[in-house]
Amino acid sequence: HVGGIIGGNILGRSFGETYRWGGISGCINTYNTGSVSVSSTGKVDSLDVGGIAGYGSMVVNSYNAGRISGASGPETTLNLGGLGGKEVYVQNSYNIGAVSGKGSGTNVVGGIMGNASLAWGETDNTRYAALNGFWLKQSKADGVNSDVKYAKGSYFYKKSGDIKKKETDFGKIIKIFDSGKEDPNKMVEGTYGAVYSFDSPTATVMTRSDDGPGKRANLKGTLLNNLNGMVEDKIDRMYRKWVIDGTNGGYPVLSSQPASFSNADAKPDASVAMQIAGEYLGEHKQWTDNVRLNADGTFKRANGGDGGTWTYNGKRLILRWSKWAPEILEQKSTGVFSSNIYGFKLTRSNASTSAEKPDTGTAKKIAGVYYAQHKDWTGNIIINADGTFKRDSNSDGGTWTFDGRKLVLKWYKSAPETLMTSATGFYCPAYKFTLRLRR
Repeated sequence: HVGGIIGGNILGRSFGETYRWGGISGCINTYNTGSVSVSSTGKVDSLDVGGIAGYGSMVVNSYNAGRISGASGPETTLNLGGLGGKEVYVQNSYNIGAVSGKGSGTNVVGGIMGNASLAWGETDNTRYAALNGFWLKQSKADGVNSDVKYAKGSYFYKKSGDIKKKETDFGKIIKIFDSGKEDPNKMVEGTYGAVYSFDSPTATVMTRSDDGPGKRANLKGTLLNNLNGMVEDKIDRMYRKWVIDGTNGGYPVLSSQPASFSNADAKPDASVAMQIAGEYLGEHKQWTDNVRLNADGTFKRANGGDGGTWTYNGKRLILRWSKWAPEILEQKSTGVFSSNIYGFKLTRSNASTSAEKPDTGTAKKIAGVYYAQHKDWTGNIIINADGTFKRDSNSDGGTWTFDGRKLVLKWYKSAPETLMTSATGFYCPAYKFTLRLRR
C-alpha cells in the first residue's frame, strides 16, 4: 500500500492533520505535490497506490498535484488513483496529477480512485465511495494512458465478485447491488457518489465523469466555488477554506486557517429580525415540524422541543442547535432556505411559492370535505382539486400539497401544518389536529 501521505489504514496514530471516523484513520486538509510510483516484477496480491492514501483510509478536503504511476507484474492487480488506490473514501478533494498504469498484470486506474469496493459515509443513509471529488481530465485517451485495461476516464472500477457484504476490522462493506448474475471477474463502475472532471483552472462547469446510466447533471461553478461550498456546509468540521494564491498552476490551495463562524449569540439587528423572523415549515431528512425563528435570535421546533440560536449573513442562515451540530442553509428565495447536505428545507409561512396544481390522480384521492378537530378549533375543511383549501367557518385557507405520505396545509394567515396519513384521513400529534373525510 503506497500513498503520498498514508500507505494503508493505520489505527491509533496521527500524521499531521489526520483523523478517525468510525474507527478509520484518514487525512483532512492535506496535500501532496511529489511523485508517487510503485512497481512489481513478480506476482503480488495487490498493488494499491494513491496520491494521498494507498488503501483503507479517508481523504477529506485535500488535493494531489503529483504524478501517480505504477507498473504491474504477472498475475498482479494494480489499483491506482489520483487520490486513493483501493477502498479509499474521498470527500471534497481533487486531483490534478497525471495518473499512469502499465504492466502485464491487471491495471485498475481512475482519476480519483482505482478500485473502490467500499461505500463509506456518516450515516447508514449517506454512504458513498466519493462525494464532491474532482479531477483534471488528462490529455491522453480516456483520461489515463490508453493501455490501461479497465479505465474509461471515470473514477473507479471494481470486480463484480468483490461486491459483497462482510465484516472487516475497519467496518462494514455494504452490498451495493446484486451481482448474482454477473461474471465475478467483470470490472464494473461504482454507482455510489458522484465525481466530476474539469479541463483548466478557469473552468466554470464541473463535468460529471462517470459512464454509467442515469447520469446526473453537471455542477455549475468553478472548482474553487464548489470546494468552498462544502466547506461552508460542513463549517463545524473545521475544514480549511480554499484560496487561489498564484501557486499550484492557478488551482486552489488550502488556506492556513479553517472556515469558522462566531459562536457569539448576538441578537440580530432590527432589519435582519424583520426579514428573517417568523414561522417556518421545517422539512428535515429526520423530521418534519414547524420551526419558529424569533426576533431575539433564538429558534425552537414546535413538536421536537429542541432549539437554539440563529444568525443570518445575507446569504446563509446558520442554526446553532443546543443539542446538535450547527446546520447551514442557503437562501433560495425570500423566506425559503435549504441545504442538500442535511436534506433540510425551511419555508416561511407567508413565503411566495409557486406550487403547481396537484395531478389528477392526487386531486381525486385527496380532494373532499373533511371534519377537522384542531387543538384550537373544530369545523370542516374543504380541500379542492385545484390545490387550495378553505375552512367553512371563516375565510381562512391556503394551498395544499401531498407527497404520498404527508399532507401539508400552507395557511395564508398562519404557519404551515403537516399531517401524516391515517386509516380515516390525516393527523398531526403536535397540534392535536385530525382530518376525517366525510362520507
